[in-house]
Amino acid sequence: MNKKASKISNLMNSHETSLCKVLLERLAQLPTRIFGKNTMQGREANIALISKNHTSAQLSNLIGKKGIATKHGHFYAYRILKKMGLDPDDGVLRLSFAHYNTMNETIRLVNALTDITRA
Repeated sequence: MNKKASKISNLMNSHETSLCKVLLERLAQLPTRIFGKNTMQGREANIALISKNHTSAQLSNLIGKKGIATKHGHFYAYRILKKMGLDPDDGVLRLSFAHYNTMNETIRLVNALTDITRA
């Protein structure tokens, strides 16, 4: 990778990391279970979680009604989820960040998750 492309890649990664860090910090205060590390060290800007109060399908649907796109399912980890005692068909809620996401969108997502999981 040339120098310019490397710099751009680092900028995008830094931006995605800062957004995901905010979400991880807020999720720790909600009735959710995060899979993977609860910090950004050694983690990509993707989060898989379950709610203690809703199925993943319900949570994805309720967030969708607030105009925020999420996905739920097994994400090709059917046997792993089953081994973990989770319903692979319901799976986990997946939240992913990219370079084009904004902090305002992240706060909107956090607020939606807070409203839904605490209802």
